[in-house]
Amino acid sequence: NCVTEIDREITMPLKGREQSELLAYYDDATALSRLRDVRTPLLCITANNDPFIPIQLVPSKDIALENENIFIANTSGVGGHIGYWMFGCGCWASKAAISFFDSVQLTEVS
Repeated sequence: NCVTEIDREITMPLKGREQSELLAYYDDATALSRLRDVRTPLLCITANNDPFIPIQLVPSKDIALENENIFIANTSGVGGHIGYWMFGCGCWASKAAISFFDSVQLTEVS
């Protein structure tokens, strides 16, 4: 993967990290370990085929099962890195996010 090579060769040394610490570097950079503490409704739309995010850092359904405020939509085969466009429909992820925010607002008002 070109991105991990760039991170190992350029980004990590610039941040004072050893190349052997790649997964630890990504773990420090992700909010994954902090998701369990979320108190506000959160929609996380990710793609399992994202070339920039290692699959190990994509939130799983287990996190959502542990916290009622977390809603996860992991796609496979579509998405990539911000590639949530559907021919003739536009960006389905934006529409899903707006619908989510509307439902959260309605729930809080009720």
